[in-house]
Amino acid sequence: MRHILTFLAVVLPFMATVAQAQSQHSIIIDETSFRAVQVDPRTGVGIDKIPHDNSNRPCARIKMHVNRMTRAEIDGLRVYPVGGSVVVMKQTVAAEGNGLIIELTAKEPTRFYLHHDKYGDSNEVSLNLEGDKEYTISAQLNILYPIFVSSDVVNAEVYIDNIYVGRTNERYTLTVMDVVPGFHKLRVQHGNSSVEQDIEVSNDNLDFRIEINHATSLPQYVTFEVSPKNAVVVIDKKSYLPDADGMVMLMLSNGSYNYQVSAKDYHTEKDTFIVSGSKVEKEIKLNPAFGWLSVASVGTLQGAAIFVDDNLIGITPINRLQLASGEHSVRIVKDMYEAHEGSVTITDGTLQNYTATLVADYATVTLNAGGGSDIYVNGAYKGKSTWSGDLATGTYLFEARKESHRETKLTQVIRSTPAKQSYTLDEPTPILGTLDVVCSPVKVDIYVDDKHLGSTPMREQMLIGKHKVTLRREGYKDEVRYVTIEEDKVADLNVSLTQKAQKSEPAKADTPAKQPAPAPKRPAKAPAKSPAKSTTAAPIKGYQSIVFADADMLFGAGSPLYLGIDYIGGCRINRGLFLGLGVGVNINVIDSDNDYLPDHLYDGKVYPLGNFKMPLYLYGRGYLGSRPNPAVQPFLGVAAGYNISFPTSVDVTREQTTSLCRFFGEFEFGLNIKPKSRKALFVSLSCPIYCTPKYVVTSKYEGKIVNGIGAGISLKFGASF
Repeated sequence: MRHILTFLAVVLPFMATVAQAQSQHSIIIDETSFRAVQVDPRTGVGIDKIPHDNSNRPCARIKMHVNRMTRAEIDGLRVYPVGGSVVVMKQTVAAEGNGLIIELTAKEPTRFYLHHDKYGDSNEVSLNLEGDKEYTISAQLNILYPIFVSSDVVNAEVYIDNIYVGRTNERYTLTVMDVVPGFHKLRVQHGNSSVEQDIEVSNDNLDFRIEINHATSLPQYVTFEVSPKNAVVVIDKKSYLPDADGMVMLMLSNGSYNYQVSAKDYHTEKDTFIVSGSKVEKEIKLNPAFGWLSVASVGTLQGAAIFVDDNLIGITPINRLQLASGEHSVRIVKDMYEAHEGSVTITDGTLQNYTATLVADYATVTLNAGGGSDIYVNGAYKGKSTWSGDLATGTYLFEARKESHRETKLTQVIRSTPAKQSYTLDEPTPILGTLDVVCSPVKVDIYVDDKHLGSTPMREQMLIGKHKVTLRREGYKDEVRYVTIEEDKVADLNVSLTQKAQKSEPAKADTPAKQPAPAPKRPAKAPAKSPAKSTTAAPIKGYQSIVFADADMLFGAGSPLYLGIDYIGGCRINRGLFLGLGVGVNINVIDSDNDYLPDHLYDGKVYPLGNFKMPLYLYGRGYLGSRPNPAVQPFLGVAAGYNISFPTSVDVTREQTTSLCRFFGEFEFGLNIKPKSRKALFVSLSCPIYCTPKYVVTSKYEGKIVNGIGAGISLKFGASF
């Protein structure tokens, strides 16, 4: 009785499925797969000659691939044209693969369908065929079978191709619907027990039975001992990390498992093991996917830099550098040698010793520059008079330098051959000026830099630079002066010696011989070089700083008042003119909330005109009057620049900011109070003219800011020094 019920449970759904499949065309021709084999005669695709039909009309050949049908089932297919005047001349099973070859009258369009006594009719297709051409198209058996799975366990899990499809019922059975014909892997699992088998589903093979062996259903220990010990073990897509000894231990149910052992720089090992009633022990030793590279520090390789695959490895010697197996590029770089380019092939677990001979890229150069000259190579000091050393190939500038002399230069391209090269630099030429010395009394010994040159009067050429001049005569105190000799210029020195004091003071006072003789007349230019004249103008000229506090009242919207401090640095050109650059910081102490803006402007938009400003400007000042030390000195000033205002204007609704920079010019009148050289206190009043933003209403609730011209008044108090 049980087998009868089982048979009905299988057969009835199957028959219903077959009936439904037949009503929906069990055989489907895929019209979208239709294409010509020979698209153009120039493609050179050769085809067998296609005969004409009985009416001598051209025919076309269709090679149809049929999926999910056996060759015997394909042989049962028949082609039926739709409409008149189409004749099927040939239909045969292809010699290879699941195919059907059809030859029939070529028309546009040609309509036909397939018929099978078991599976019924296919869908109808309409194809545009040309005579003497070959085409391909696909078809498949569009039918799914129900299969019946039985076991000796209730609630056993059933898997088809590792996809869970259900559990066996109280009758130890499970019906699985919609199984594609063909080969599948069927697995039944209950608890720790699992049994697999390969099955073939077809119209004649729908009933499958798998029994569980409970004697071997207990889980078993599985151990993996791996090398290297940091390898990762993956069993059925689950990862396990070995312990310090490289061991992985776990318990698995009976069945088949896939494993993979992998580690960095090692070849991965994959395989399958089966747990079947006993412990499984696996010892996996991975093969290295690397080798080693060594570069000895011998010959020209001593101290060379080693690059492998464009990465700097280090300086020789390189000992057992681990590299992945395969080919690697090697570059060796060393000063004074050409770079070496090569490659090395690393094999698994082997040591590769790499060596090369570098080609010299330098020459030994000797430079000669007599007269105690300093020798420089590309601006670097090398030595005096003579130098010898190694220079890499390239262009060099050789120089011979000497104090108070004009240096000599030589540009030279150094090549590696000849290995030794010598070059001579001309001696630097002296740069001369003239020293003219007169003295009272005459015939005074002259020592320049403690070297005796003669006696006064004397005019002598000498090297430029600062020199110590000592005038010495018996009975007179020595006079020491320092003079600077300039090229092609005459430095005049006019000195009067002072007699030494005598032992008897009265005798010294009455002796007319001790009165200094009058100095000889000098040319008219001598007084112009007197130090006394240069000292009077020195305090006026030079760098001058101006610091002041100011209060700016700007006329216009809101009449804001800014208080700030400014600094101006520049140069006092002469007694009457100063030029400089200024910077300052000012804060608005009245209009900080922008209350002068229209009320409706705050309905979404705010345009602050700046609560702070930083002026950047050029400044000039002219001092009036010619008195050397007046009590009050008037001056006129002028400035031009621009103010950077912040916070910047903000459009709240758009979350945008726009910087406001206002150009300005300023005219100033002030008074210096008790000026002394460049130092003075001052007070001034000025009128700034500046660019100012102005709010213009464009509608009831909108407006815009435009730039206009405004004026103001500024009071300043500060100091110059």
